[in-house]
Parts: sequence; structure tokens; C-alpha cells
Amino acid sequence: MSVLIIAFKSIKQTFRNKKALAMGLLFPIVLIFILGTVLSAAFSDSSTFKNISVAYIKQDNGDLSKGFDNFIDKGNSIGIKYSKVNTEEKGIKAVKNGNFTAFIEINNNGIKLYKSDLAGIQGSVLESIMQSFLQRYGAVIEIAKVNPSALEEINNNASYEGLVKNISLNDKTKPEAMDYYAVTMLTLIILYSSMNGMQSIVGERTGKTQDRLFCAPISKYNILIGKILGNIIYSAVQIAIIIAFSKFVFHAYWGDHLGTIFVIALAESVMTVSIGAGLSFIIKDTGALSGLLSMLSTILAFLGGGYFPLDGMGKSMQMVANISPIKWINEAMFKVIYSNDFSSVGIAIFISLLISVIFIAISSLGYRKEAV
Repeated sequence: MSVLIIAFKSIKQTFRNKKALAMGLLFPIVLIFILGTVLSAAFSDSSTFKNISVAYIKQDNGDLSKGFDNFIDKGNSIGIKYSKVNTEEKGIKAVKNGNFTAFIEINNNGIKLYKSDLAGIQGSVLESIMQSFLQRYGAVIEIAKVNPSALEEINNNASYEGLVKNISLNDKTKPEAMDYYAVTMLTLIILYSSMNGMQSIVGERTGKTQDRLFCAPISKYNILIGKILGNIIYSAVQIAIIIAFSKFVFHAYWGDHLGTIFVIALAESVMTVSIGAGLSFIIKDTGALSGLLSMLSTILAFLGGGYFPLDGMGKSMQMVANISPIKWINEAMFKVIYSNDFSSVGIAIFISLLISVIFIAISSLGYRKEAV
């Protein structure tokens, strides 16, 4: 009960701070609108495929291989660059080195797709295109079994216009500007929850109320957990409002798994609040700590692709970006939204909670040393 009382007190203090409310709610909504509107051309369908380059090798000359030839022709016409390689090893190595978005191997057993972990949105787009190609090929095979005479008409319709239309418009396999910044501005503003975590500790010191708290029949550990919990509850409200507003007012696309997105965002808020609280015991100068948290939030957001996608900035930059937990959080969200891919969700949550545990431990040790 004492933890909930402290949490409720922390929530009230946050909501009384009009500046914090404006920063936490209005600021991200305004940024989503401005960036989503101004940069819409950069995310237009004309640039959907321009950064995709594919290495491929054909190990046989069967029907699948011939069908893939037509697919390559159509891919070249919409901007996907295909390059034939001599060996499987060469293709895989080229992908690992960042020279190609993916490597495709066609043989008697089907198609293998090797996608670079650094491919980002382009890799997801290519994967969706290949899935559509295989679905079409499978349909042709089944039709041939039942009505071989229909194959001539199907072969004459090799334009794949339906495929391109579905991939770029209907199935939302890539975000438009409003969609992209709805996600990245959400994760950016959650980074600034570190300020709330800091203020929940520093505010008691500067307000001369910390001694009274320590004299109350409440353990220091419960006080700390209550403060962190209060800020997390505030963040949960903030997350829900930003997602709802961007979805229903700006019509940003959030996919079909909002619950998973919410959990990822909440894990990030636990991390950032814990960082703010933990650092407040290491750096006693409030001004210096505030500046450090602001700078840290900006850097982590940049490396996480918060301001613009980093897909086209080279392998070195994308490797550096791996140090940012926001990179993994944004990646997990985009995969869930556009590919129904949950493979990165566990990684994003694990990283967030691991960092949280470290800084909560620092806060706990710091609180033990605080004297009345």
C-alpha cells in the first residue's frame, strides 16, 4: 500500500507540472504532424524500391528459374537492382559486407533468401515481394494441374502490376512519413521520461521533503519503487494518448498488434525512468544532469533512426547504431507493424529491462547512503 501511495503522489506531482505535460503530450504530437507532413515526399512510393539491390544465383533452369527471370525484369523496371553472382559464397559474403540488401538462391528445392540484418525497411519490403512472387508461382502450378490451357493467358500477364500495387500501397509493408514519425517520435519522447525519473529524486531534495519521507514508516526501497512506478504509470497514459491521437487524427498506421507495441513502449519507459533516477545519485549537479540526459536522449534517438532512417548511411553507421537501445526498440516496432514479425520483440524488451535493472540497483544503493 505504501508503494501505491508514493506512486500516486509522484503522478500528481507530474500532472501538476504544466511544462512537463506540454513537453510530454503536445510536443510529440506537433512533431509527428510537422515531420510527417514536411517529409512526406521523402517517403513517397516513388522511393519505395530505390535502395534495394539484390544478388542472385540460379542453380537450375527449371520452371521456377524461368519464372524468376520474368520477376527480375519487372523488378528492374521499378528500381530494384539485380546482380548475378557466380557462387553462393560470394553472394552471402556480399550481403554480410553490406554491398547488397539480400542474396537469392534459386534451385530445384525452391528459393532461399539471405537478408542482411542491416537492410531495415528495404529488407522487409523485399521479403514481402518474394513471398508474393512465390504465392503467384504456387498458384500457377496448381492451375497447370487442373487447366493447362489457362497457362498461356497467365504467362502473357507477366507484368506483376497487382504485386507492385499490393506491396507499395495496400499491404503497408513500408511506412509513409506520418507512419514513420508516429513511431519514432513516440520512442523519442519516452526517452525524455528520464527527466521525470531524475526529477522524482531531485525534487524531494530541493523541496526539502526527502527527510520527512525517510522519517515516515516506509522503507527506502518502497519509496524508490513507488516513485519509479508512478512515473511508469504516467508514461503509460502518455503512450496511449500519443498512439490514439496519431492513429485516429493523423491516420498513422500502427498495424494489428497494438498491445505488443504498447508493451515495447512501456518497457522503454521503465528503462528511461530508471536511467534518470539512477544517474541522479551519481551526478548531484541538477543542471549538469539535465543537460546530460537531454544530450543522451538526442544521441540515442539519432542512432535509433528517430530523425530519419539510417538505412542508406553505410555499414559503419549502422554498426554504431547497434549501441542504441532505441535502434532495437524501433526495429522491433516496425517489424511487428509491417511484417507481423515478433522476432525482435524479446530482444528489445530484454535490453530495456536489463538496463532498468542496472540503474534501479544504482538507485537502491544510492538511497541507502542518503541520510536524514
